[in-house]
Amino acid sequence: MYVQLVYCMLPSKITDIYAKMWHLIKKLCTNESKPQNILMHFKLSVHNGVLRIFPNAQIKCCQFPLRYAWYRQFRKLRLKIEYDKIESEISISNWLNNFFELAFLSFTEISDAFYELFSIAPDHDGDPSFDPINDIRRQMIREIRSG
Repeated sequence: MYVQLVYCMLPSKITDIYAKMWHLIKKLCTNESKPQNILMHFKLSVHNGVLRIFPNAQIKCCQFPLRYAWYRQFRKLRLKIEYDKIESEISISNWLNNFFELAFLSFTEISDAFYELFSIAPDHDGDPSFDPINDIRRQMIREIRSG
């Protein structure tokens, strides 16, 4: 069980701001705090910020924010309708649910996991403009470029 200890309102979502936040938290804990495990949401700038202050900490990703972010993207990419359908053993909803498990992989395993997910993508008979693999790839590229 995890207990949320701190709530912070930050002016932006960049690594330097997160590092300053963690530095202040460490200072408030009389600099004795050396956490072994830190549970946080799945965002690279947050991870980089915490590792600047606690370089030996093991980062664990919280699945809820990742699941929520993916679900928002599914809706944005018109996947919500398909997600709600139960059509086959390998329905689009079962396939998309696999993305939520990425939070439990190490960074070195994620690339292979994406290739695996794309290799088992279900065929979609119907709207030829419906292409979940390319929709997800395009959205990921946009997210990476926007930081």
